[in-house]
Amino acid sequence: WGPAVATLRLEPRVRIALLAILNVAVVGGALQVLAPLHLSARGLDTGQIGWTFAAAAAFGAAANLAMIAVANRLDRVRLAWIVSAGMCAGVATLLVRPAVAPYVAVVIAVFILISIGYQLAYPLCADGADRAGVGHGVAMGALNTVWGAGQLASPVAAGLLAHQAGDTAAYVAVLLVAGALVAVMVVGGRADRTLEAPTSGSTGS
Repeated sequence: WGPAVATLRLEPRVRIALLAILNVAVVGGALQVLAPLHLSARGLDTGQIGWTFAAAAAFGAAANLAMIAVANRLDRVRLAWIVSAGMCAGVATLLVRPAVAPYVAVVIAVFILISIGYQLAYPLCADGADRAGVGHGVAMGALNTVWGAGQLASPVAAGLLAHQAGDTAAYVAVLLVAGALVAVMVVGGRADRTLEAPTSGSTGS
């Protein structure tokens, strides 16, 4: 187990998958707390808030079905950081406290991206495991561990920060963490391209 994990850590696609799933957990976990609190304060009842999240789940499922049809033609590395960057943009929009209707629309859009990011992380991690010569079980175990830790810590931290310092501080914290993860993912994507370059060159020779 130890040597396999050490090998996985050196594989760019595995690192990008782990960062992507952590971003999903951080943003998704925080919004599960912050969005209902905000919408309740703006006058929505529990039923309306529930329908917001139900719509997000439905649209997310539809997006995942569409992704399945084109999955093998996608650049998973680039898409992973684009989706994660889109999630950051959504959090930044929520930070300025738009009116209720735009707020709901952005929450739904962010959770659609969360669904795509979650689905994307697994095949990306499997790609990296194949390139590293490590079994998928170890890779998926690492991925699930990272997601579980983020999903456990994020809503608790966001709720405590919102209670102690206000919603704005909580959104800023989420944005900073998510933005840092995206920045590291972009660097990892460049490393992945660098590793692929010699292979491409040898194929063309």
